[in-house]
Amino acid sequence: MQNQQQLRNLDALLGYGLGAQDGNIGSCKDFLFDDRDWKVRYVVADTRKWLPGRKVLLSPISIGPIDVISRAMKIELT
Repeated sequence: MQNQQQLRNLDALLGYGLGAQDGNIGSCKDFLFDDRDWKVRYVVADTRKWLPGRKVLLSPISIGPIDVISRAMKIELT
């Protein structure tokens, strides 16, 4: 089976909604990456109402399918 991953421009993903298994947790605010290995290490989530004024770091391992039409990323966490 072929790997179905696609290259994406990170700027295009800013502002995408983040939908966890138990509901919307906010939006994608930024990315932190390892400048030595050029890998995304964390997705910075703006949690708005859930934790007002706070940002949360999400491991890219928890990112599921990305829906470019609805501008949303599925997060495989609760």
